[in-house]
Amino acid sequence: MSKHTLQIFRHLGNNLPPLFPDELAQNLRLSLESFENRDDFLLEDLEKEMIKHGFNVWPFYKAHKDFLDKAIEEMGDHFLEPQLSDSTKDKYTDFKNYGGDWHDIYSGRAAEYFEPEERVDIGRALVETKNKLKDYVKQDIHGLSKDRYLERVNKYHFILAEIKNELDVLRDLAAKEDHEALAEQIQAKIEDIEHSFAHLGKELQYHEIFNAVEFFRGRKNKLARLRGIDIPKKIDLYN
Repeated sequence: MSKHTLQIFRHLGNNLPPLFPDELAQNLRLSLESFENRDDFLLEDLEKEMIKHGFNVWPFYKAHKDFLDKAIEEMGDHFLEPQLSDSTKDKYTDFKNYGGDWHDIYSGRAAEYFEPEERVDIGRALVETKNKLKDYVKQDIHGLSKDRYLERVNKYHFILAEIKNELDVLRDLAAKEDHEALAEQIQAKIEDIEHSFAHLGKELQYHEIFNAVEFFRGRKNKLARLRGIDIPKKIDLYN
């Protein structure tokens, strides 16, 4: 398990988004090297380190993803078609004439329309297309779109600060919770959120993060009401 987790950390370090600060990148790589050169580290320590660096990377990762998604939306066909063989390109043209589009290809929904050898050609072309789009976006971010990109990074820094605040509130709830099962549920939610930033779990939607505090407060109130039901009421028959 630790080797797999270390591999995820290595992937994070080898795929840093554009304009990620050099100092932070160097710190990440030094941390990665320290774990790669040891056999006695605890998985928990590795995950904590990955979460710390994952938080640093996240605003840049999200901004880069926004730019890449937009490029795929606007120029997917432009980059895809030159990568296809002539026969597959003709079939793809027919597919578009029937109402299909790049998204159907990219998502895999159009697989049944194409023959096996055409699907292999399309799969290869999609890999090449995404690599070329990444190169295009990287050049754009380092050039004309640098300011817009950094504005988007700042937007995600602000969101990250709000997420960290939510995590602090959840930790406070867990520390003060006297119901063991509920405290464990809150801790598990904290771990899910933190792991999502280190690519150790699925990427969570904002509502899954920002609704967590109210959800657990509601659970606490419900448990308090249920406890009240179990307490026998004393009835004074003389007053």
